[in-house]
Amino acid sequence: MRFRLGGRVSRVPCVLGVDPGFANFGYAVVELGRESDRVVKLGLIATKKDNNKRKTLAADDNVRRCTEIAHELVELTAHYDIVCVCAEAMSFPRNASAAAKVALSWGSIVTLAYVQSIPIVQCSPQQLKQAVCGDRSASKEAVQEVLQRMYSYAPGLLTSVAPSAQEHPYDALGAVVAAKDSDVLKLARRMA
Repeated sequence: MRFRLGGRVSRVPCVLGVDPGFANFGYAVVELGRESDRVVKLGLIATKKDNNKRKTLAADDNVRRCTEIAHELVELTAHYDIVCVCAEAMSFPRNASAAAKVALSWGSIVTLAYVQSIPIVQCSPQQLKQAVCGDRSASKEAVQEVLQRMYSYAPGLLTSVAPSAQEHPYDALGAVVAAKDSDVLKLARRMA
C-alpha cells in the first residue's frame, strides 16, 4: 500500500538514505540511474526538547519529536518515488536514554517502510566507512571529504544545514553508497 500526499511525485526511482538520530536525523535522496546516481536532496530533520519542563512530560515530548521525524519522512516519500531506504544500522549508545531515542527514530523509519512497502537495506558504520573510504576506521571528516569529491555539487544542497551538523546528511548519503551492491538496489537500478 503506497500513499502520496499533495504535490508532484518524481517518476525517477529514488533511494532514501538515512542517518537515524533523534536530535539530528540526516537524510539524502538519490535518483537511481543505470550509469550513475544523482543526489537530489540532502538535509537534516532537527528536533529539540520542549523548554517548558513543568507542563510537558518527557515521554510526551519524545512522542512529539518522533512525530516530527515521521512527518518529514512522509513528506519526502510524497515527493519522490522512493524504492528503497538505506540506513546506517543502529549502533548502541552508551546510555539507555540515548538508545531509547534512537529506537524511536528507527520506529518512524520501519513504520514508514512497512506502510509504503519499501524495503530497508542497512549497513554498519564500519561498512559505510569501508564502502566510502576503503577504510573501516575512517573518520567522519574523511567520509565527508570523499563524498564531497564523489558528488561535487552536494555541498550546495546543504545551505540550510549548519556546518557542525552536516555529518548527518553525509552519513545518510554514505549509507546509500554502502548499499549500492545490495540485491535490492541492483534490481531497482535495472528497473530505472
